[in-house]
Amino acid sequence: MTWKARLKGIVTVTALAGFAALAVGARCIENVSLQTDSEGYRHLVGEMYNDTEVQGTGIVVKGTLLDAAGNVIAEKQAPLCPPVSHPHSQGVFDIKFDQLGLPQPASWSVRVVDGRTQASPLPDPNVLVLKTIAAWWGEDVIFAWQLRNRSQTPYTGLQGCAAVYNNAGQVVDADVGPFGTLTEDGEWIPGGVLVTTTSMVFYWLMEDVSPDAALVRGWLWFEGPAGTSGYQFSMTPKITIQPDIGAMRSALKAW
Repeated sequence: MTWKARLKGIVTVTALAGFAALAVGARCIENVSLQTDSEGYRHLVGEMYNDTEVQGTGIVVKGTLLDAAGNVIAEKQAPLCPPVSHPHSQGVFDIKFDQLGLPQPASWSVRVVDGRTQASPLPDPNVLVLKTIAAWWGEDVIFAWQLRNRSQTPYTGLQGCAAVYNNAGQVVDADVGPFGTLTEDGEWIPGGVLVTTTSMVFYWLMEDVSPDAALVRGWLWFEGPAGTSGYQFSMTPKITIQPDIGAMRSALKAW
C-alpha cells in the first residue's frame, strides 16, 4: 500500500446528541459528482459544509448508487478530509466503490453517518499559509505551499486534502496524502519538518488527476493519532492549475 492510500484507522463511534445537528444540517452535502478512474472504479466526490455551531471529528459519509427501480447497486463509507469539521467550515470526500465495472447508476446519494462532537476547539498551530501554486506534472498535479511557522513547535505529519474542479466548478477529483519536499533533481519525497519561526515551501503530489481538472482547493492539517487532526486546519481558495511545472518554478523564484 502506498502513501496515497485513503485515510485509515478512523474509529467507529456513536454519534453524540450534539453531532445530530451536523448530520441533518440543511444542504451540508454539496457539489457531488460520479467519476470513473483510470482503473474503472466508480467514485462519488464532493464537499461537505458544516453550517452549524457544532465541531465534529471522525466524520464518515456514506455513498449509495441506485438503479432506475431504486435498487441499491453499491454502498460504501469514507472519511471526510480533513477529518475534523470546524463550525461553518468545508471539507471534501472521495467515496471509492470496491467493485470494478459497476453499471451506470440512475441516481446516487451521500449522507453523514458517523462522527463525534468535540467539547472545545482544536488548538491553533500558529502556521500561516503565505502563498500557494499548483501545476500539471505529466498526469499528476503538484501543489506548492509557502508556510510560516510562528510557533515554538516544529511540526511533522503535515497532511493535505484537495478538491479538484473543472471549469464549471464541479468537483471532479479529490485526494488526501502527506506533504513533502522537492529535491534539486525534481524528486518528490513525502515527509519533512516545518521548523520553528521559519518560512518554508512544502509540496504535495496528487497522482492521476482527472484531465478535466482546471482548479484546485487545498487543506493543510496536522495528523494526530488514528487518522485524526491534532490542530485546526487551513484552507485555500480555488487556485488555477498552471499548465506545467516550469510555470510553477518561475513563480517560486519570486517567493
